[in-house]
Amino acid sequence: MAAAAAAAADFGVGELQAVATLFKELKQGRPVSAGRDAQMTRAFETHVNGVLGLLDERLATLNNESDYLAREAEIALAKHGAYDVCFQSAIEMAAPDLVGPLRALCVAHAKLFQGLAQVARAFERDKNAEIEALRVEKERAEHEVNDLMEAARALDDEAEIRHEETMELRRRLGTRRQNAPAVDEAEVARKTTKIWTRNQLVDTIEALRESKAKHDRKCDEARVARDTMQQHMYAFLNQRYGLKTLIVDVAASIRKTAAEHAPADVEICAFVKVLENSLDEPFLEVLSTLKASIRRLLRAKLAVDMKRKSERQVEAALAARLADSPVREAEWQYIITDLYERADHKRVQALLRRKTEGDDGVNPGGGGARRALPYETLVQLLMSYQLAKQQRHLEPIVEGFKARDDDNDGVLTRDAFADLMRDASIWGRTKDEDEVLDVVAEADPYETGVVTFSSAAQSANADLIDALMARSAAKRRSGR
Repeated sequence: MAAAAAAAADFGVGELQAVATLFKELKQGRPVSAGRDAQMTRAFETHVNGVLGLLDERLATLNNESDYLAREAEIALAKHGAYDVCFQSAIEMAAPDLVGPLRALCVAHAKLFQGLAQVARAFERDKNAEIEALRVEKERAEHEVNDLMEAARALDDEAEIRHEETMELRRRLGTRRQNAPAVDEAEVARKTTKIWTRNQLVDTIEALRESKAKHDRKCDEARVARDTMQQHMYAFLNQRYGLKTLIVDVAASIRKTAAEHAPADVEICAFVKVLENSLDEPFLEVLSTLKASIRRLLRAKLAVDMKRKSERQVEAALAARLADSPVREAEWQYIITDLYERADHKRVQALLRRKTEGDDGVNPGGGGARRALPYETLVQLLMSYQLAKQQRHLEPIVEGFKARDDDNDGVLTRDAFADLMRDASIWGRTKDEDEVLDVVAEADPYETGVVTFSSAAQSANADLIDALMARSAAKRRSGR
């Protein structure tokens, strides 16, 4: 009875009541003696308890989360078994010449259910085997990535030692004369690390992001922690090149090339900050979406202004803007009005107007052409504004996270992240323990024991908004 009671919750009390009601109605359709009625009732209860007991035994062998389909199949099979007593009762009421065919039909129906349950179990076994294989592969990849990162750090340390030895040797030999040209350290770095073209870097970043998105989905399916972008970069390069020294060299080239282009390219700058665990990964997609929206809105504005023109002419005008024809003030005003709410709109408008008055502004004439900007300058300015805003938003968690990230690898233990969330000096208030545990559970939903910076930033988003508003209010008060 205890087993039957335990399985009843999975079976569903309402479903049990429905079976009992149907059986009662079948009995009423065929009047029997009081003794026979009691006998049928006992047989019904014994049958249902047996079904629930068997269900409890089978469910005890399954995991609530990873064996979800198999559990549902067992419950469906148990429900069929419970209704079977009603089938048998109905068959007994049938005409004698129908009893045989009806019993055969009942058996065939039961076999169909059993077959479906077996399919579900087989699927669950295959899925769990695949997940286990992914876990093993992830552990192996993590060991390889750690080795590669250690090798990269060792090379950096060796390069620094050699640089110090070289400088000391120069001092001792007196090779630095008063009028001798200064050594260009950037040029020395160029000779030791290959610098890529911007296009090579952008293509590699896109491939890396695509690879990480696929890997993240696999991690979610396997219910394991995601990698940081830095960890996945080494795994990605390991898959591409295999040779440790080559992987370290390519990783150094990525970093060096990215550092060169970051000041002039916001997307590359954002990628560098993600690698450094000071920016959340989803923000890279925010920038991509913003870039696409700017282009879409520019085309929409041109279509409005050229409503009597053909689609081909509108596309030609768009191509000209994207190439070398400046984006006029009316056009970029249209874009920012659609993109930003009032407060942000005013700031962005002032930013763009200041830019048009500087060296990058284009002023080909009066009227509608005033305060024009090259398209790429416009895009970079808007993305730069968005990046600066996101960095202000993340400032509290960046500082708190890095203070606790002793290995500087963008990963905290679950306990360290909980400690960060309890830090009133970061959030401006003391949190309830339930609040802390809710955020921790969101950051580490599979209870892996680790939290990456991106997971931390996303799960603490509401707290970051509150902290930003509190800082803004404090600045306003201090300014009065």
